[in-house]
Amino acid sequence: MNAFFDIFIVPMLSLGDNWFLFRKKYRNSMIMKVLIVHLAFILFCNISASAQTIQMEKVGRTYRLPCTVNGLPLQFILDTGEDKVIISLAEAMFMLKNGYLDKNSLLGTEYFRLANGEITEGTSVILSTVVIGGLTIRNVQASIIHNADAPLLFGQSALEKLGKVTIDYPNNQLIIGEKQEVYATEVGSGVDYYIRGYNKILKGDFRGALEDYNIAIELEPEESHAYNNRGGAKAELGDIGGAIKDYSKAIEINPNYSDAYYNKAISIKDLGDLRGAIQNYDKAIEINPNFTGAYINRGVVKSELGDNRGAIEDYSKAIEINPNHSDAFYNRASSKEKLGDYHGAIGDYTKAIYIDPTFTSAFYNRAMAKDDLGDYQGAIQDFTRAIDLNPNASDALSNRGNSKKDLGDFLGAIEDYNKAIEISPTLKEAFIIEGLQK
Repeated sequence: MNAFFDIFIVPMLSLGDNWFLFRKKYRNSMIMKVLIVHLAFILFCNISASAQTIQMEKVGRTYRLPCTVNGLPLQFILDTGEDKVIISLAEAMFMLKNGYLDKNSLLGTEYFRLANGEITEGTSVILSTVVIGGLTIRNVQASIIHNADAPLLFGQSALEKLGKVTIDYPNNQLIIGEKQEVYATEVGSGVDYYIRGYNKILKGDFRGALEDYNIAIELEPEESHAYNNRGGAKAELGDIGGAIKDYSKAIEINPNYSDAYYNKAISIKDLGDLRGAIQNYDKAIEINPNFTGAYINRGVVKSELGDNRGAIEDYSKAIEINPNHSDAFYNRASSKEKLGDYHGAIGDYTKAIYIDPTFTSAFYNRAMAKDDLGDYQGAIQDFTRAIDLNPNASDALSNRGNSKKDLGDFLGAIEDYNKAIEISPTLKEAFIIEGLQK
């Protein structure tokens, strides 16, 4: 879920003595990225009074345990020697792409030791629900191994929360004994309120999240992540100055906190301090050289400062790190267009559309670039696709009318202008209709 904005207006072009064409080119707007980083989370499950028996599948010397993670059925290997629940990179990418995993659940990079003693890099993540049989475990801390072929392992971070567990190896069964409710963290602790705030942010209750983070910080005054997330809640509520203070406090506690520098940069930009924003993006990238979002957002700021070549360098770096980032291609196209490289812009808009076929703004801006090159028919096709995706896109309707006019289809142009004005009565194209009807 991240989009990045850059809005500019092409000056009015004279189309005759009586009327003018007012064209707009829109870019995706930058939005606050609220990042939740590594912390202990409450793990709990509701279990019936009677024992539960779960049938496993024996494959070689391993036992496969059927689970449903965030609604997605998966087969995990039961591994009592592993500390955590382990997910492969391939499964994680599938879950992110198909809505089984939210980017806000990703907690950051971690290094940990596998059961075989190997040290490996991964990404810590919170799984909202893990269902085993009829039992549900919520907010399970897991690790994504940066290896597409890594096995799915069901380790102690979930297993120990089930209470008394017996493995019936001859019958391939996992038997869970009686347990009513288990908490990994004390209710009312700082971590408890941190998680409450996190869940409220996911629901859009930023004021409630702020209240919970206030308590979390009162109980754990040196917890940098709570300051970072409280800053995010304050920013969403319009308290940009308060957000910056919280991000700064998070950085004071943890000077290597790249996410806090990133969020601070966004809020500083919101106050109009573009160069200050770049300084904080620089720091975030210095700490984490693979921080795709920081490269993209720094590119946006550079573009606003008129440094479109520098912006293209940042977008290109983001694409190098993540070749499937549609926003990076989209914004690079915008900067190329500002430099007059319409063919290059069309190429990048096309790549953005290939990655995300529902990217309305990419169709719209590719249409504008085609129109600038005199490809009015191609522009009409892209405007039409944008309108199909968003029937209330009055700008796409008005500019499709412009392209139709350029092809001599005045009746078709008037039809589009009428529809555009019906949606947005204040559109300047009212003057165009008046001119055409004279």
